[in-house]
Amino acid sequence: MAADRKNPLLEKDIHPTWSWVEWQKRWDGSNNVDELLGLLHGGFFLPDIRWEELPNRICFYLEIADGWRSESEFFLPGEGRYTNVPNYRHAIARKALKVLCACVFKNIEADRHAPASWAKLVVREEILKKIFWFFLRENNRPSQYANNLQQENEILFSFLRGLVLFIWEFNFFGKYAGDEDKGVQKMFLKYRPATVQIMYYLHDLDFFLGRKEKIDAKTLEILEHMAMTKLFSNEKRPQSIEEAYHLTDQRSATAKVVLLMRAWQKEHARQEQIEKAEWRMREAQQTLQKLTPEITGRNPHP
Repeated sequence: MAADRKNPLLEKDIHPTWSWVEWQKRWDGSNNVDELLGLLHGGFFLPDIRWEELPNRICFYLEIADGWRSESEFFLPGEGRYTNVPNYRHAIARKALKVLCACVFKNIEADRHAPASWAKLVVREEILKKIFWFFLRENNRPSQYANNLQQENEILFSFLRGLVLFIWEFNFFGKYAGDEDKGVQKMFLKYRPATVQIMYYLHDLDFFLGRKEKIDAKTLEILEHMAMTKLFSNEKRPQSIEEAYHLTDQRSATAKVVLLMRAWQKEHARQEQIEKAEWRMREAQQTLQKLTPEITGRNPHP
């Protein structure tokens, strides 16, 4: 009798969600938590995947994942604690974050000398802009204390450090691509100041000390502002960058970078003046040698 039994799946006309357009229609038409979780799970594995749709897809997932670290982000005004709806919203946001980690933020490039697998994505400004929008919001940053998402947090920490390094060190992709690479370089210059906030959060501001020649006035201004800010409403704002250096929090590390950068810039300017003076002296000596008559051992005053 068991051999005569048919699997119920054999009676279903099963088909996938083919395209991103179809995926979005299904998303918009569903309020069921299980359906929404399932759609997120497969959103990057559709049969009809088009490169030009990836920016929209990544940005959409970032919007859904917004606030993933805190369930309190998902309560609407008037919703009490005895409803499960905020839990459902939070679970959906965390699912979006997990998919982003697996499909975007995780570097799957095997060649350690090659750009990361996400590099070709972040050179698209619509994606890079959304990534900074996402990670500059406090409840979207990774946390070493989120033990239930430890793997995802490790991926995020690695991605953010890699992204900042990529922005500061980018020259070109392998074989020089001409105007395309120049456009990326120009775009990355615009986003360098935003990397300061990322590295501040990652407690890795010494990163900038290794790139002193590249630090511009805007980046230094942001570092100084962060060192001089008030963390609590009832505290006094530091009156000087030197005072900020003696604090016992992250502002001290920021002030250290500012002071060392100022000292380096001052010394760099001094060395440049010395080199210019030495160059002018050499030029004057060469001119003098050309104007001075050649002396062949004769006494000019017999």
